[in-house]
Amino acid sequence: MSREIVSIELKLDVRPDTVRIHTFSVRTGKSHLHAKALVSGYRTAPLIDADVDAALDLSEIGFFHPAAETLGLGGTIQVDLHAEGDATDADNIGVYGTVRADGVSVSPPSMAAPVRDLNGSIRFNRDEVKLEGVTALIGSGDLRAEGTLRQPMLLVPSEGESGRAHVSIALVFSTSSCATCWTIRSPPACPRR
Repeated sequence: MSREIVSIELKLDVRPDTVRIHTFSVRTGKSHLHAKALVSGYRTAPLIDADVDAALDLSEIGFFHPAAETLGLGGTIQVDLHAEGDATDADNIGVYGTVRADGVSVSPPSMAAPVRDLNGSIRFNRDEVKLEGVTALIGSGDLRAEGTLRQPMLLVPSEGESGRAHVSIALVFSTSSCATCWTIRSPPACPRR
């Protein structure tokens, strides 16, 4: 397990109304974070255009916090993220990307059924979150998940409204002695009163 930062790189230009980060990079052992961004109009109406690419070897997470070593973490998480738009208005900033898990495991001593070999992708944007090919071993069983969450920003109700996100997710959990399927779907929209 690496306990040191191998490299840090930062290349940027600062001008009267723009900041351009050509490169921001941090590497620790097998993990890395790379980012580039442009922030323009930051004195009046800041606009952002940013890309982030990160890979985290979970066995190295103790580098960030010593208590994490007790979680029995393994595998890798890869994150690719893009954001653009008005930095002062969350409703007008576009965010999209992918989070991929490869061989992720979590097995703290207190967990009765450790999670092993978690694999799959979550693709997201402002309008949709998709689970693709998510599989894991939980205890002595297998888990598979696929599905879509549409309008994720509507999960949290705004003033005077109920959450209106649309959920459609299929979960299958099976062991040698049984198989259980769940399909989670949004209820039909309720009329407002």
